[in-house]
Amino acid sequence: MKSKLKIKSDIRYIVAFIAVLCAALFAALLFSLLPGWNDISEKDDLERRREIYRTYTTIVEAARNQDDIALKGLFCEKALEEATDLDSQINDLFDFFQGEIINGDTYRMAYGIFMEGGFVHPNTRREATYYIKTSERIYHLYFYGYTVNKRNPEEEGLYTIYFIDEEAKSVYDELTGKTWIYNGGKLPGIVIENADGYMARMQEAHPG
Repeated sequence: MKSKLKIKSDIRYIVAFIAVLCAALFAALLFSLLPGWNDISEKDDLERRREIYRTYTTIVEAARNQDDIALKGLFCEKALEEATDLDSQINDLFDFFQGEIINGDTYRMAYGIFMEGGFVHPNTRREATYYIKTSERIYHLYFYGYTVNKRNPEEEGLYTIYFIDEEAKSVYDELTGKTWIYNGGKLPGIVIENADGYMARMQEAHPG
């Protein structure tokens, strides 16, 4: 009798497992058939990466050529409203970024897909980090922003462009143990950091 009860119990567990497995497979199939889902996960992946590279190229070329119009054109409406004196930030970048580019490589490139707008029209966010070596110094660049935001269209465009030189990056990494992006990433407009400026801020924050 106990053996029969055990067999029935085992059968119920097996049936429940099969039901859950079938439900998961059905959900995966449904998602794959939704309009735009395959495009987002596969076909558009290369184009999104190309878009990130085009953004990088625009930033660097605008900095080299001192093209303030091109830089402003990258930002979303929200960043333009929230940034503190973007014109001064742009001029500071022109002074900061010096030399002819010898090498520029990405070491972190990503985009996030958020289903706030549904599966057919999801919001997408881009961010990337680049190592840039010029004839004058070494820089690190990070930028962040939405390419598509159906819920908040004023956020479509870049929100942050963050430049830091190699010396400041080394100081920050050594003193904090954190990735340098956390120092200026996700702030509106253009953030620039060199070692002297960073050390001055650290001393002001921690006078002891």
